[in-house]
Amino acid sequence: MRRAVIVALSGLLAACGAEPIEAPGPLVLTPDAEVEDVTRDWAEQWSEATGLEVVVGTGGVPVRALDRVMYEGKEVCGTTTLTDGAPVDIQIDMTPPARCVGWGYMVGHEIGHALAGDPGHEDDGLMAQKPAIGTVLTVDADYVCDRVGCPSP
Repeated sequence: MRRAVIVALSGLLAACGAEPIEAPGPLVLTPDAEVEDVTRDWAEQWSEATGLEVVVGTGGVPVRALDRVMYEGKEVCGTTTLTDGAPVDIQIDMTPPARCVGWGYMVGHEIGHALAGDPGHEDDGLMAQKPAIGTVLTVDADYVCDRVGCPSP
């Protein structure tokens, strides 16, 4: 359905002389060794769910495994720093506070923020405030694709 809408909009815009809608370029993630395998697994899930290219490689957005992550003076489970909607840093608390889910879920959750270029949350799924799901659901793909546009997965 998303692809049909994007294709239809691209055709309409082209007919009006506007540039066609294109999905964003690849999201390259450069994880610390402690989170590399988990990052690779989530990158594959996000790519499959959204049709966007998410890869692990050099020179990309750092995915840092830290003993403590702070945001606005509070210890948090993880955080994604965005500049003008573009991800510049992902931090994962490897010894998260008790209120957090496991750090593996947080890697997937923060990649979702990086893809969407948005710090918001959904009510359900991996992109909820407290994700408790180990897979990217349709609601999570929609969270990203509604913000950046996605090709058909």
